[in-house]
Amino acid sequence: MKTLNCSSEKAGDGLMALCCNLPLNVEIGRPVVACVDDDGALQVMTTEANWWITTDRVARLVPLRDGLAELTEWTAGLEISRYIGRID
Repeated sequence: MKTLNCSSEKAGDGLMALCCNLPLNVEIGRPVVACVDDDGALQVMTTEANWWITTDRVARLVPLRDGLAELTEWTAGLEISRYIGRID
């Protein structure tokens, strides 16, 4: 996995937090690139989705069809929110 504006250690810690906060049946995909966003969260692009990771929460953005996307959040293995909306 490539890293932009973050260390390999931070990216590794983020992937561990990702695994700790997701249920086992959620596919992560292969990590491609990681960076830190303006809010300090680690952002990871995988072959399945874009992820935003903090120590206690994970958010996944997945494109659907016809300009729709799904944003889902988990903490401690529990889904806490899911939104589907249009991205223009």
